[in-house]
Amino acid sequence: FVRGLPLEPLVTDLSVHARFLVALPLLLLSTQLLERQCGGAIATAYAARLAEPRELDGILDRAEKLRDSGWVELALALGALTIGQLGQWGIGAGPTGLFHGISRHPDWSVMRVWYGTVSFPLWQFLSARWLWRWIIWTYVLVRVSRTPLAATAAHPDHAAGLGCFAWPLAGYLWYVGAFSSVFAGAAATQMIDHDITVAGLAPIAAILIVAAILVGYGPLLAFTPKLYAAKRSDLARYTLLGFEYMRDFNAKWLGAPREEKLLGTPDIQSLNDIGAAFQMVLTTRLTVFAPARMKMVVVAVLLPMLPL
Repeated sequence: FVRGLPLEPLVTDLSVHARFLVALPLLLLSTQLLERQCGGAIATAYAARLAEPRELDGILDRAEKLRDSGWVELALALGALTIGQLGQWGIGAGPTGLFHGISRHPDWSVMRVWYGTVSFPLWQFLSARWLWRWIIWTYVLVRVSRTPLAATAAHPDHAAGLGCFAWPLAGYLWYVGAFSSVFAGAAATQMIDHDITVAGLAPIAAILIVAAILVGYGPLLAFTPKLYAAKRSDLARYTLLGFEYMRDFNAKWLGAPREEKLLGTPDIQSLNDIGAAFQMVLTTRLTVFAPARMKMVVVAVLLPMLPL
């Protein structure tokens, strides 16, 4: 109570504070990183001529039209406003939190009207727009993966030169952290109300981790057939090159008596370079991302839940 008046339940819902003090800054940061990393990946694809420029132009023109579509923005805004009104009127999962929110619906107040009409729809709109842009990026990845790509398994990125397409995951991880922060706030409120326990969060956290991995890393598996083909082709070519070079090397240095001294000759360095290139081909992954990086999704999901 404040001066004899009951405290507005919205104030006591931790998901409200987590959403606007933690998740919203993370979402804005994630948006900036996503735009920057997607632009860098596309610029690298053009500079390295990973695909035909004309084909890339067509794919990107379509993606830009989807991104700049006013109809899509309007639909997202109307959807966000509708969800806010449904919560405000107590229809659905609750007026504040993710999945459930507060279990008690507050009486009508200026704070509740403002939250359901402005604040909550604003968060929903920004979050939905981010997801829409990730869908567009997924579209770009799938379309690019179906074009002829200049992938070479000897590339030092261990992804046949296609590793640049995994760069936007940096922005995605911050979005996962923002999403998990809101969920953690809602769960904390439910724990205070004795509606859920820490043990009860484990299955939900596991589902969030699996879903985040599928949404973030799943689209990149579209490049796996290209990586497999590049690795198989280059492995065969470097195997034949190794045979050819070793025959010449053996004939020159291990066959008939030689007049030239081995010390200082570039033949040894060339032999070493071929071996290094062959090892690079052998260690080329079948994914454009390092599988070990998926543990960052686990961190992004669980870190906001540690205070619970």
